[in-house]
Amino acid sequence: MRPDPARFRLLRRLARDARGATLVEASLLIPFVFVFMFGAVEFLFAFHQWNRAVKAVERGARLAIVSTPVDASLATVTDAVGTLIPGDPLPANYFRSVCRPSTCTLTAGGAAAGGRFDAAAMDRIVFGRNGRACGDAANAYDAGMCDIFPSIAPANVVVEYAHTGLGFVGRPGGPVPSVTVSLTGLRFRFFFLDSIPGFGPIAMPPMRVTLTGEDLLSAGPAER
Repeated sequence: MRPDPARFRLLRRLARDARGATLVEASLLIPFVFVFMFGAVEFLFAFHQWNRAVKAVERGARLAIVSTPVDASLATVTDAVGTLIPGDPLPANYFRSVCRPSTCTLTAGGAAAGGRFDAAAMDRIVFGRNGRACGDAANAYDAGMCDIFPSIAPANVVVEYAHTGLGFVGRPGGPVPSVTVSLTGLRFRFFFLDSIPGFGPIAMPPMRVTLTGEDLLSAGPAER
């Protein structure tokens, strides 16, 4: 059977035909362009959330060291320390209080010492001075943690008070602790990834800031 010359001519024309090549190349590249573009948007949004969370925990630590302790029993933890008398230095690592939503756990002298959770003191750290909701701060002085990052709720905040070696037995107002404010239980939010079925939430790594306590009194000179 002899080859059909017309068929060969058609195949040669098709082999040399470049029409539509640009469309094919574009169809191959467009998915990568969209992945890169959407990925850049998601990354920048996640970085923005991370930065706001860091600023919020810094703000929370600053508020905590100049506010009434979340553990209301901290003010009396140095009133009676074994056989020591007023004015004596506190033993090393004498106390530690960890306050989570609705509860504070205080240890003093190596033994459990109760702890009294002060919801108003926690709200002050989260919502700011005179604040009761996110976004109601009139100025930077009144701002709380969730005014900086609205995703923060009291359930995400842990406040820890620990002995630093400062203070003494019988000191009015209690000891001078180090104060650590931590954020937990937050997750990143995304524009596109959250709408993908089966895509699980990505937890935001815990973050914490520690500062040395100052007056630990909410009614500071600027508020009187």
